[in-house]
Amino acid sequence: MKVWSGHIVFRKKFRWIELEDVFPEILRVYMEETKIYDEMLYKMSLRLNMIDIRNNRKPEGYNRDVKMKLIFPLKSKMHPNPEFYIYRGSPSEEIYKLTNRISDILKDSGINHTVKWNNLLIVEMRRRK
Repeated sequence: MKVWSGHIVFRKKFRWIELEDVFPEILRVYMEETKIYDEMLYKMSLRLNMIDIRNNRKPEGYNRDVKMKLIFPLKSKMHPNPEFYIYRGSPSEEIYKLTNRISDILKDSGINHTVKWNNLLIVEMRRRK
């Protein structure tokens, strides 16, 4: 299945600190799947994100110049619940595969969430064209 974005959506009362034990694995899997894994880069990104997570703040994710981005959006009408998503500028089966893999990691850790696909304004605008 080709998708533009895969969203991991948490319940309204979710607290970012709940990701403390599982985020290192999520980031590692994300970096391995996007083929950007480097031990130093991983440790630096993990450290920056974990500072936020341990302080119960929305983490930064990984939004650098790579083919797939790991984004933690601000709350909005389109994203009222805490969430993060993987996005690529074109539909891809890789996004579908990676989102499901991360969802499995969260399920195994007992973190309640739902998965949504293509829940972005830019995707909606492209569909309307």
